[in-house]
Amino acid sequence: MTTTQFVLIALGVLIAVLTVVSILFCGVAVFFNRGKPIALAAIVLVAFTIIFIDETRGSRIITQERSFFGVIRVLDDGTFHYLYHGTTLHGAQAMSPELQQTPLTYYFPTGPIGTVFSSIEPRRLRRVALVGLGAGSLLTYAKPEQQWTIYEIDPNVVSMAFDPKCFTYANNPRLSPPMVRLGDARLELSMRGHVGSFWGRLAIQKCVAG
Repeated sequence: MTTTQFVLIALGVLIAVLTVVSILFCGVAVFFNRGKPIALAAIVLVAFTIIFIDETRGSRIITQERSFFGVIRVLDDGTFHYLYHGTTLHGAQAMSPELQQTPLTYYFPTGPIGTVFSSIEPRRLRRVALVGLGAGSLLTYAKPEQQWTIYEIDPNVVSMAFDPKCFTYANNPRLSPPMVRLGDARLELSMRGHVGSFWGRLAIQKCVAG
């Protein structure tokens, strides 16, 4: 693991811990002030302000969109771009040219998913499907001879992942453009009869919607 990857992972853990502490503070404060509506409202406001400041400290919001699935935003701290769904980090990309095509967070090359792709010969993966696009990190493992299909339920995630101002993982000119199918992946795969064709080559990144 490189120093950059270690720092990014440590930063993500720290942000998660601070967010959890803020939420616990809010819960305890609500319990002890449940009979005082004004004090309760003030405490909740302070708690959510702490969470917001914690997430955006030192960062610039590049874009932010709200949909049925929640609030998606991209932050820029001058070194990395981050994709957040609510308070959850779902992807990041280094802005330095030499690291832009290196997947970060839990997609890094020496991690579990990187090990999976490096252990399989590309010719055995002619067709690959992703459930959940995120920032597009997994597309860095794609090869020119492969066809990748992405199932993503939130159109805002797709627009941000393919916007070069946000991320460039999905805009690699040496690769065939991935096919994007909007909708619930369970229904899409079932209706199109693709489950069998992707069996063993289906990468599930995350469940964004609750």
